[in-house]
Amino acid sequence: MDGYLTKYVNRISKTFANQNNLNEFINQIKFSYDWTISNMLCFPVSIENEQAIIMKKSHSDKEGYFGFLNIDNSKENSLLWRKVVETASKNNIKKLRGPIQGSTYFPYRFISYSNGMNFFKGEFFSMPADNDYILSCKPDNIINYKSAIREDFNEILKITKPVYNKLVEKGLRIEVLNNPDLDFYKEIYKITNVTFSENWGYENLSFDEFLKFANSNQSNQSKLSMHKVMFGDKLVGFSRYLEESDDVITFKTAAILPKYQKMGIGIAIAYKGHEDAIELGYKNAIYALVRFNNRVDRMPQPDLINFREYSSYEFNL
Repeated sequence: MDGYLTKYVNRISKTFANQNNLNEFINQIKFSYDWTISNMLCFPVSIENEQAIIMKKSHSDKEGYFGFLNIDNSKENSLLWRKVVETASKNNIKKLRGPIQGSTYFPYRFISYSNGMNFFKGEFFSMPADNDYILSCKPDNIINYKSAIREDFNEILKITKPVYNKLVEKGLRIEVLNNPDLDFYKEIYKITNVTFSENWGYENLSFDEFLKFANSNQSNQSKLSMHKVMFGDKLVGFSRYLEESDDVITFKTAAILPKYQKMGIGIAIAYKGHEDAIELGYKNAIYALVRFNNRVDRMPQPDLINFREYSSYEFNL
């Protein structure tokens, strides 16, 4: 393993030794690091015991990412960010975004608030002090996200059921799919690229990389891992879940083809997800990494506990 990554993993392992999902997170970071150095132009930055990597897709790109940060939060006068900016500027980067490990496929965002709940699968392991450090560098823009947990499904079912029933009458079908075949992965790969390609920090994976990524995040023990969303005879979307424990399910990703968005299908997916979660014995639902003010965030959500908030950042250089 690369010496740079070794230092990064050692810091994470030491800081978060008590976390149940530590090994899974480290495996994700190794996967993202290998992908990043194979697919991005990388400019390592190191000063004393602190480090970062600056990435961009091609020499002509004027936008880049920063990631894989080791920040010494005990230092009062860290010079890391100054060196990050100097390195980015030397490589003709005018806008810097992060923290991103190559692509938003991989765990990213720094925690800005936490109630102390353990990290769930798919979160980026960081501390609020990391967020404080980046804020001290005065980013030009901050993008905020949150995660929440629900213990009582009654109200969300009541709110979403009428929309679900109406769309079912029009031809909507949402079905559990726990053993996707290769053809299904090819279809959701296309849906993912169409749905998320314009998103902040998105960099596409090849199909083989996408398949490896999807399988590395898919638990064979999960009672609920995937819904396929059909309208008539056409696959129009999917939703993906990660089982945190026998009684906790994480609502991770939902993607709907643009032509079928704003019809209420997202609300119908929410209904079906909670209905199946109850049937399969889950008692709690985690809503993972929802961007502030998107449609999911604005949907009525009683009985939620917001347990974590996160930030990503943009700098104009």
